[in-house]
Amino acid sequence: MQANEHYLFRHAIMRDAAYLLHPVTLRGTLHRIALELLESHFDTVLPEAGPNLATKPLPMDAVAAELARHARFAQDEPYANFELLRRREAQFLIRAGSHAEANYDHHESIAFWRRLSEIAAGKQKFWALHRVSQACRALGRADEAQRVAEAARQLATEECGIEETVVSLGQLGLIHWGRGDHKRARSLLEQAAEFFGQGTSKRIEANTIGMLGMVHEQSGMIDEARELYERAIELLREAGDRENEGVFLQNLGGLEIEFGDAAKGERLLHQAIAVYQDVDDYTNHGIALNNLALRESSRGEYQRAVEIADQAMRMHRKAGNRRSLGLAFANRSNARRKAGDLEGAVADLQEALAIHREVGNSVSEGKALCDMMLVELVRGNVDSAHRYWMQGIGLLRRVLGPGGGDSEVTEMREACAQAGFAPFE
Repeated sequence: MQANEHYLFRHAIMRDAAYLLHPVTLRGTLHRIALELLESHFDTVLPEAGPNLATKPLPMDAVAAELARHARFAQDEPYANFELLRRREAQFLIRAGSHAEANYDHHESIAFWRRLSEIAAGKQKFWALHRVSQACRALGRADEAQRVAEAARQLATEECGIEETVVSLGQLGLIHWGRGDHKRARSLLEQAAEFFGQGTSKRIEANTIGMLGMVHEQSGMIDEARELYERAIELLREAGDRENEGVFLQNLGGLEIEFGDAAKGERLLHQAIAVYQDVDDYTNHGIALNNLALRESSRGEYQRAVEIADQAMRMHRKAGNRRSLGLAFANRSNARRKAGDLEGAVADLQEALAIHREVGNSVSEGKALCDMMLVELVRGNVDSAHRYWMQGIGLLRRVLGPGGGDSEVTEMREACAQAGFAPFE
């Protein structure tokens, strides 16, 4: 350690030790002084957040987390104005949580929204819980996202209004959809739709309709899904919700590519990407690029698919979207395998598997194991291919039920026939 580093390290240790030697009440005074100094330097006269905790960025957002911490511990000072400090802490937590979200720091945002949910009540507490659930879902922590969403739903029913109830049902529906439980997801979203016209906003109705479209598509009800997507896009344009307009343009594009007019679907995907670029939505921009990579691969444009998958990965890394990064590795592996780059395909699948396991994406893990079987068959490693197959199909059937992995079975049989081996089942 260099002399200056040693000095700074020792200074930090001594400072922390001195802080801990003070009684809690005196620490409260120190935090109050620090809060006053920071507030004298930054413009901390804040506009009230919207009813759903919506905020517009301000220069002080970068220090909001520090302000929230000082406001929290200043409450330990004797004779502190507790109500004022608690109110200020809540204001700063909202700014800090929104700032963390804008920078795709989901771990930090969870900490801020969770603290807000501990000190808030009513609608403010509901929206804090909702944001915790969203961040957990973005990180692939589906169990935690569901637990928090259930708590938010109960609070919405008992203490809030129709709009919060619809939002909570929609969030739970989205979580169950992501876990492959389409029946439960549809039931929750249809419950939400029963409240339409009872004080719900056009934006919330549109998003619920769009999520129903997602469930119908996954259930094979393609015409119904198309109509729902088109209706959702229409309502979102009326509401001026550009970000979610992009989401359902993308969904409609994917539907058209797979089940309808592929050229139209590709145009819709490019429209969605243009929207995401306008609103700096790295998460959905990356997902749209993933879909374009799949489209290029299906057309035999494997090098182009690899290039687009690379772009998607850059977006996912900017967004901190580990779940979709894993899918992008799997997509790139698929294109590399078809192009004959087997070493690259294996390397990408190993990255994909590590991420799928990290975020708990068991369905994609099972699919990646089946993809590894395809690579091993091409390499002539039939024993290794069989092991990967048994792991992958076993996982898919455990998660999705007896019918899970049917498309993988078809692909396995075709690959075995092409490689000159008997099918594995």
